Amino acid sequence: MTTSDSADRINLFHRMHLHPDWTQEQLGQAVGRSKSWVYKWQKRLESVSAGDDGALHEIVQGQSHARKHPPERLDRWVVVRTQASLRRAQQSMQQQVSKAQATLEQKCWHLSNRRFACEADARAALERDLKGKPVWLEVQHDLVAHAQYAGKGRLRKDSSLTSHQWQVATAVTVNQEQVEQEALRKACWIVGTNVLDAVVLSDQQLVTAYKEQGGVERGFRFVKDPLFLASSVFVKKPERVMAALVSSWCFAC
Repeated sequence: MTTSDSADRINLFHRMHLHPDWTQEQLGQAVGRSKSWVYKWQKRLESVSAGDDGALHEIVQGQSHARKHPPERLDRWVVVRTQASLRRAQQSMQQQVSKAQATLEQKCWHLSNRRFACEADARAALERDLKGKPVWLEVQHDLVAHAQYAGKGRLRKDSSLTSHQWQVATAVTVNQEQVEQEALRKACWIVGTNVLDAVVLSDQQLVTAYKEQGGVERGFRFVKDPLFLASSVFVKKPERVMAALVSSWCFAC
């Protein structure tokens, strides 16, 4: 940005206040700028009041008035893990590990039965088969070279070596430490509240209140039951509407 740019913007600001009835074309002719330039800077300078030199300087220098820091968070989050959720996560992980291990072992078995013309092809095939492998499954591999000789039948002393074929030998193992870490992660769940003071609402009280929601929902489940005929009851008077709500609430409790 040059000095002339700043001067044109300040000139536009003063002319906007001296001649509020001027059009953008008139303002552009007065400052020697295009209509699109006036449109752009007029919208920015409209937020600056006359005499506010500090705000005018920031706008003229092209400094943004957008929020530079995120707003202060007004909520509190609690990460919860219970013994029940840990048991469920461990059972789920064992099933997932067994299935993933069997699938990967089958892929590795098919890979080991293939022969490749060069070592690079064998490594590329191994990388393709291991793509997307879970972190808790480990694969030890070894590249085995098989010599190929000229001629057919049994190998003779004078047979000449022509090339090599490559085979990938693999072994799949489970990293139990990684499995336990993943189970601990899956066993966690998050509860949020807008009560920031832990003295007013402790973490344990928050978790208890969250778990009690299910009882309230089950208490009002009868309203959706077709046998309750809730949709067949019509009341118009406000006092009868209140009576119906109170009776349903007492029945739920």
